[in-house]
Parts: sequence; C-alpha cells; structure tokens
Amino acid sequence: MKQQLFNTEFQRIFGYYTNESTPGRLHFDRGKHNKFLNFFLLGKSYYFVVNHHTQDFDFVSKGVEEILGCDPGEFNMAFLNNIIHPEDRSWYLAFGAGIIDFFSQLPVEKLMKYKVRFDVRLRQKDGTYLRMLNQGILLEHDPNGKFLRTLMMHTDITYLKQEGKPVLAIIGMDGNHPIWMRHRKIFLLKTRKN
Repeated sequence: MKQQLFNTEFQRIFGYYTNESTPGRLHFDRGKHNKFLNFFLLGKSYYFVVNHHTQDFDFVSKGVEEILGCDPGEFNMAFLNNIIHPEDRSWYLAFGAGIIDFFSQLPVEKLMKYKVRFDVRLRQKDGTYLRMLNQGILLEHDPNGKFLRTLMMHTDITYLKQEGKPVLAIIGMDGNHPIWMRHRKIFLLKTRKN
C-alpha cells in the first residue's frame, strides 16, 4: 500500500476516535496505576530480589504462589534451580555465562544501563511446566562493579511460546545500544541513537 493511500485510510479510521472535548489533567491513583501496569505485563508475574552476596533472595512477591503453587518462603535459589526443565538447564547455564561475559566488559558506570531477558521452562507444584520470561535489572553494585542486588521478574508466557529453544537478550536502556545474544556470540543491532 502506498504511503498516501495508507495515510488517508488511517485518518479515516482513526478519525472515529477524534473528540472535541479536551481531556482533564492526567492523574493516576493507585487503582488506575495497578490497572495500567497490568495492561503492559505479558501475563501473570511475580518478582524477587537476588542478593548476590548470600546467593539467595531478599524478597519474593506473593505472585509466586499463584503461578508456581509454592509459598514465597520456600522459593529460594536452590528451589528455583531444581524446577528448571532438564532440557533448559544447559541453556540457563550458557545464558549465565554470557551475561557474566557481557557485564564484565562494561565500565562500572554502564552496569545499570542494560536489562536482561531470557526464557526457560519452570515446573509448577503440580508437575506441569510453564514457559517463563525472566527479566532482570541490576539494583546495586559495589565500587568495583561486583553485583550486590538484582531485581528479577518472572512472567508466564506459555500462551505466547510453547516450544522452541530459549533465547537470551541483553537490551540497552537510556540510549545505550540494544544487544542480543544467542549462545555466546554477540550481535549489535543496527539501531543507533540519533
């Protein structure tokens, strides 16, 4: 479809939403904020804070109970490692090594300017597996760049991806170049900040 035809048709369709009334001041109360946030989540989620000093979790949200069927108090590093699908364990380890390779080459001031995403399957309490999107951002590091705390969010994406190999992505924030990784080979995307 040619651009002019597209533009004309877009204006015709989108014109339906045109309103002569002026919207009021934008205000988010807690209820609207939660509804707004849930709109952008891909599915049911829970989050936790990884303490890299203790190799355990400082906090686990209650959503883990609804999704995996376990109490937040029993969800720790050992528990998580035990419920990773056996076929995804080598991927999980390769992703961990790739993440270390990437972050160890960054200057300290850039450590908190990237987020990590990957998917693996996790076993629920009833024995069935869910495809979970793991997203993480660094919350705290020491002066030498050693990780102290990471915020992780697990989101059930089984309805989006039921089969296929897990994929790792490291994504730049705040104008930093997005980076995608598969296995241990790095590909810079051709999108640059203008």
